[in-house]
Amino acid sequence: MAHPEASDPLVQLNHIAEPVAEFALMTDGVEVLAIQQSTGAPHPRFMEHVLSGLRQETLPGRSTAWCEWLGRFLTEEIVISRTDDDKTLVLATRIPKASDGAADR
Repeated sequence: MAHPEASDPLVQLNHIAEPVAEFALMTDGVEVLAIQQSTGAPHPRFMEHVLSGLRQETLPGRSTAWCEWLGRFLTEEIVISRTDDDKTLVLATRIPKASDGAADR
């Protein structure tokens, strides 16, 4: 939640009781695609699109194939026409671990 005295908050804090399965950090260059402007919530279709391939990975760490796909996606004309030149993303998802069922990615 934003600070009650802030007229234009730069930071919003939310407390989440459940375990975090996935997260996305991004610069404002991608915001128009990734965030629903009316609510400030993540845009489900965008998140599903960029995270679905990451969810298919079976090993922690960097996926070269997925990174190449994401690079192609972010340079498609339809994306370029709707975004700023800065398209920085940090994405993570939990993947199953053979021993206990969950691992950080």
